[in-house]
Amino acid sequence: MLEQNKIDELISELRKIQDEINILRNKLNKQSNIKKGLIRDKRKISQDIKHKIKQASLFKKERNDITNTIKKNKKERKKLNQEIKDKIKDIKEIQKQRKNNLDKLGIKESPEEIKEQIEGIYNKIEIGAVTFEQEKELMKKIKVMKNKLEKLKGISELSRSNSELSVDIDKYRERADSIHNEIQKMADKSQESHEKLMKTSDAINELKEKEKELNKEIDHASDEIKKIENELNKKLLELKEINDLLEKNNVQLKEDNNLEKTLKERTKEVREKIKKKEKLTTQDLLVLQESEKKSDK
Repeated sequence: MLEQNKIDELISELRKIQDEINILRNKLNKQSNIKKGLIRDKRKISQDIKHKIKQASLFKKERNDITNTIKKNKKERKKLNQEIKDKIKDIKEIQKQRKNNLDKLGIKESPEEIKEQIEGIYNKIEIGAVTFEQEKELMKKIKVMKNKLEKLKGISELSRSNSELSVDIDKYRERADSIHNEIQKMADKSQESHEKLMKTSDAINELKEKEKELNKEIDHASDEIKKIENELNKKLLELKEINDLLEKNNVQLKEDNNLEKTLKERTKEVREKIKKKEKLTTQDLLVLQESEKKSDK
C-alpha cells in the first residue's frame, strides 16, 4: 500500500494531467475545425475549377469551329477571285480577237453602231422626208450596212460572250465581297471567344494556385493535429497509469462532472467511427477502455 502523501501526490498529478488533457482536446477540436474549414474551401475551389474548365472547353470549341468556318470561307473566296481573274483574262482575249477581226474586215463601226445607223435611215424614210431618188440611195446604204452586219456576225458572238463574262464577274465579285464581310464578322467573334478562353484559363490558373496554397495549409493543419494527438495519447497513457495505480490501492476519486461529460461525448464519437468503419486512433482505444471501466463500476 502507498503512503497517504504519495497518494495525494498521485491525485494532484492526475488532476494536473486531466487539465492538460482538456486543454489538448480543446486545441485538437480547434485545429480539426480549422482543417474542416480548409477542406470545405478546397472543395469549393475544386468545383469552381471544374466549372471553369468546362467553360474553357466550350470557348475553345466555339473558337475552333469559327476558325474552321473562316478557313472554308477563305478557300471559297480564293476560288472566286481566281474565277474572276480567269474571266477577266478571257474578256481581254475576246477583246483582242474582236479588234483583230474588225481590222481584217476593215470595218471600224461595231455591230451595235451599224444597227443604230440602219434604224436611223428607216426612220428617215418612214417620215417621208426624202425624195424617191434619195430613198433609193438610202436603201442601197442599208443593203451595204446589212452586208457589213452579216460579216460582223462572228464579232457579235464575241460581244455577247464578253457581256456574259462581265455578268459572271459581277456575280462572283458580289459573292466574294459578301464572303469577305462574313469573314471579318466571324474573325471578330473568333477573337472574342479567344479572349474569353484566355481570361478563363487565367482564372483556372489562379484558382489552382489557391488550391495549392490550401493543400499546404491542410497538410500543416494535419501535422499539427498529429502532434496534438501524439501529445494527447501520451497524457492519456500517463493518466491510465496513475488511475491503475490508485485503483490497486483502492483509492476512490470523486467524479469530475465535466470530465465525465467529456468522456461520454468522446465515447459517442468513437462508437460513431466504429459504425462508419473508420480507423481508430490510440486515443480512441483509450477512451473506449476508460468508458468500459466506468461501466463496470
